[in-house]
Amino acid sequence: MSGVLRLTLHRELGSEVVQLVVGSERRLFPVHKKRLCSVSKLFDKVFNSSFAEAANGRIDLPTDTPETVSVFVTWLYGDHVRDMPIDDNNPGALDLYIDLYLFADAKRCEKLKNELMDTIRWGIDQGRLNFLFSHIKRIFDGTCSSCEAPIRTFCAAKIAYGLAEGDLDPRDVLALFKIGPDALEEYLSFQAAGHDHGNAGLISSTGEMEVDVTFSELQHHICVSYSTY
Repeated sequence: MSGVLRLTLHRELGSEVVQLVVGSERRLFPVHKKRLCSVSKLFDKVFNSSFAEAANGRIDLPTDTPETVSVFVTWLYGDHVRDMPIDDNNPGALDLYIDLYLFADAKRCEKLKNELMDTIRWGIDQGRLNFLFSHIKRIFDGTCSSCEAPIRTFCAAKIAYGLAEGDLDPRDVLALFKIGPDALEEYLSFQAAGHDHGNAGLISSTGEMEVDVTFSELQHHICVSYSTY
């Protein structure tokens, strides 16, 4: 390794290493602190503070899985979703993308969320990923708001167009709204945004099915702008 390359890497990564202690197995993932904190507001707050984690140089992530964190670390040093070891032709690929999105959302890693949203949408458009109602439910269960997780707006749109095309069972959608009123709120917000071409069914806040509500083609940008820290 040349001196120039070594200096460049040191400048980008720093020399301090912290440990991510993951899952019930407590598997260790050593990562460069500077790199980690540059992509995650949560890790930046934890490791650049008076918290015990900052003093110890390690953080416990008991509810995360080694599989998800392993892919996250690959992305961390590869710096693009396309560099991650995920085969879109694998039926479980979308599940892993969603796992990683939920991880990134919890850790406030906006750049990764943007790349994942773009990758998921591209995979769906290309017919490589099959976005199911079970995925929609998982996303609403695992996120809090469309401001922090714009993928929720994407899910609301998928519900609207799924009902319009007859791809979703209204009973499943009603069950989701009854146990998750925030999902209903996202859905109604999407309707109120002025999507006004083509017919789609509307499930009202009273739980009744109405018809002749209209929507435009889904052309909005889900992702927020990339953030720098």
